[in-house]
Amino acid sequence: MRNELLTAAISGDLTIIKKCHEQGIPLDTVDGHGRTALIEAAMRSYFEVVAYLLKNSANIHHKDNDGNSALFYTIVANQEKMAHYLLEMGAEIHQDCDVNVLLEAFGDEEIKLIDKKVEMLGPNDPKAEAIKEWQKQMISVKHLLERIVSIK
Repeated sequence: MRNELLTAAISGDLTIIKKCHEQGIPLDTVDGHGRTALIEAAMRSYFEVVAYLLKNSANIHHKDNDGNSALFYTIVANQEKMAHYLLEMGAEIHQDCDVNVLLEAFGDEEIKLIDKKVEMLGPNDPKAEAIKEWQKQMISVKHLLERIVSIK
């Protein structure tokens, strides 16, 4: 049943999550990576599932084996609405995320390195387009993180 809870969170199946909860499965059950149903649902922006989990006392500050929280994963996945929702529900950017690591990972120097890599590949290389798309995502995540940090 514990795996069923986490699988339901990954797929956004609120009915199964409620069934597991009614059967006494702890909502903060973790998988082999230390991830909870809340982390799995939040990174996929399943708002109804996240709301149910939080209403029923899921730990919004839980960190997985890598030290990352639901808020961290929503930021990295560029799930802006979910990140704001978690903040409204009590997540703390400085408690739940290593802001300096995030800002460094999505920093200007890293983005410039991507430009150099694309330049080395040349405009006709199919890898260059994929790398440029990834760079756009990085920039978007960086802007999201900057907005969230400025709010808090």
